[in-house]
Amino acid sequence: MDAAHHGAIVSKYDMGVKGWVLAVGKDSRFLFALRSTGDSEYHKVSSLTSYTLGEWYYVVGTKEGSKQYIYVNGKREAEAVNGGGSLANCEKCYIGQYRNKGFRFRGAIDNVAIFDTALSDSEIQKRYQTGCSRIVE
Repeated sequence: MDAAHHGAIVSKYDMGVKGWVLAVGKDSRFLFALRSTGDSEYHKVSSLTSYTLGEWYYVVGTKEGSKQYIYVNGKREAEAVNGGGSLANCEKCYIGQYRNKGFRFRGAIDNVAIFDTALSDSEIQKRYQTGCSRIVE
């Protein structure tokens, strides 16, 4: 994959204060970057898996307290420490781009879900194994 195929899968950002993005980076790996209340910079965690053009992936980013995680195809691949502050904001959520400035994802996106609590490893694995739309909660 060339650099032209990197971009945001889903993002929510509060004009320089706090927000997050789940994306494919220029290195072809998935990344989950966030900046919470009180942080001076983004905290990033990148997957071990590299994106391959034409393949489907189930990608999840979670934040629980001062830790953030990234999962690919139901498996936790990496974690990082963050500032631990709130991500709550009233800004728009963007699918397929970062804010209104671009960093557009060039590909197909399906079954985007955003929760107000971090899913557990077993919940993420179950959603991956059964398909998001078939889970009865």
